[in-house]
Amino acid sequence: MRLSPLKSQTRTRAKNIVDLLRSMGFKASTPREGDLCLESYLECCGQVLRLVFFDGRYTDDLVIKVTPEVGGCEDALYAPKGLYIIGGSDSEVAEKIVQKAKFLSAALRSASA
Repeated sequence: MRLSPLKSQTRTRAKNIVDLLRSMGFKASTPREGDLCLESYLECCGQVLRLVFFDGRYTDDLVIKVTPEVGGCEDALYAPKGLYIIGGSDSEVAEKIVQKAKFLSAALRSASA
């Protein structure tokens, strides 16, 4: 699958979402451009998780993957570990990220125990 360059609204929304996560008390890095995605790191429940932001392919929806995997943008799409969030307002997306990050953190802890 060939990814296209990011839309400017994706950059803006990713920054807004990270700012919302910070206002909720989470540590999150400023989104930076990868090879056709934006990535940020979120500290949640003792785990550091990667947030990968993509443009929706056929819509203007934002697609985010919350994953413990590190690598390129295409690697994040196909990595078996992680959960997706598609669409919604920035505040809804931030809340979904927190829910999925907590679930993923708990799953990672139980898998390592």
